[in-house]
Amino acid sequence: MTKKIPMSSERKKKVRVGFCRNKGSSRGQVVSSVVVACNFDDIVKKAANKLKFKKKKNCRLFIQKSTDLAVAGTELPRDKPLGHYLSDGTILSVAINGEDFIHSDGR
Repeated sequence: MTKKIPMSSERKKKVRVGFCRNKGSSRGQVVSSVVVACNFDDIVKKAANKLKFKKKKNCRLFIQKSTDLAVAGTELPRDKPLGHYLSDGTILSVAINGEDFIHSDGR
């Protein structure tokens, strides 16, 4: 008998991601890496702790470097499981004040 894996297991999937700021002099430099569940709220909570900011409501998350699952600049949705966007080693750019993604070449 095979055991069915519930759809909610994707939300429980954990991955190692790195955080960097989207803006400022240290833009694009990985500050810290953590293991997180693949949902927006958990990731923002860990990012706020590592990057030392308090305004979580306006926070936006972007893929900093292209992976096999997503291209650079892809914004992570707040209301969907993120397992289709994240894999181990993904670098996330954190826009603390809700600004748009800034590519590595500044555009």
